[in-house]
Amino acid sequence: MTCAMPTGTEGVSLWVRKPFEKYAVTDFDNPFTSRFDECDAMVIFDNVKVPWERVFLLDDVQQSREMYFGTPSHVMGNHQSVVRYHEKLKIILGFAYKAAEMSSVLQVPAVRETLSKLAIAEAGLKGWIAGQIEDAETFGPYLHVNRRGFRVALVHQQLLPDHRDRARDAGRRTVSNACRRLRAERFDAARDIRALLGGRRSVSH
Repeated sequence: MTCAMPTGTEGVSLWVRKPFEKYAVTDFDNPFTSRFDECDAMVIFDNVKVPWERVFLLDDVQQSREMYFGTPSHVMGNHQSVVRYHEKLKIILGFAYKAAEMSSVLQVPAVRETLSKLAIAEAGLKGWIAGQIEDAETFGPYLHVNRRGFRVALVHQQLLPDHRDRARDAGRRTVSNACRRLRAERFDAARDIRALLGGRRSVSH
């Protein structure tokens, strides 16, 4: 099912990972966490009644997928993640270079090779982002970034760990309420949706 529901609907809950900002000691010690911490969240539907007027698609996995990948929705919705990833690469490269410089190891061949790889990755991603904008495409009367360039850049984000696993694991460790813990274990074990549907059918993720 593909639908839209108000977050205040009975049975709908947002499971947010533990924030790190409140553990930041000072702006100096934790310059990023103290300013830019953001919380990932999972939306849980537990016996939610969805009115028909809120349903976009039902029992049509392919068409539900096409809502995002057959239109610019996925491209425009995730272009910001590529830009954000590029900013992270710039920070990582800057830190790595400064650390090598302060340690007087810039001339060590292995260090130079690693820094070169980081610089190539940063420069390449910057070029792909510029290319997405330069070769923008149209969808009806609308303009959106180039799909091919976007998807190539998106592949490089796979180098980062999957934040969904981190969010799930962090949440599982911090669920102290017994009832909530049971719900967490139930939904965590439901990757095969047949566990919730009594084995009647499976739905593609």
